[in-house]
Amino acid sequence: MVENESLAGAVTECDANPDGVAATTWQRCANYYFMHFNSWEYIYHQNRDGSIPQQLWVGADAFETLVQIKPGYVRF
Repeated sequence: MVENESLAGAVTECDANPDGVAATTWQRCANYYFMHFNSWEYIYHQNRDGSIPQQLWVGADAFETLVQIKPGYVRF
């Protein structure tokens, strides 16, 4: 998100107050959350079949756990 300041701003707004953003902003955030979840799911399956180092999975899963408690992600 460092490359796209507009998206970073939208996701920051959605994380803070998902019910208070415009519908178009929420759609951008929902797309971002969907891609984020898909990336975690991909790593999950890679871990299950032993394709990645265990440490990578532990870090990715811990980060995902922190992300999932944000209000925007909860709404998603």
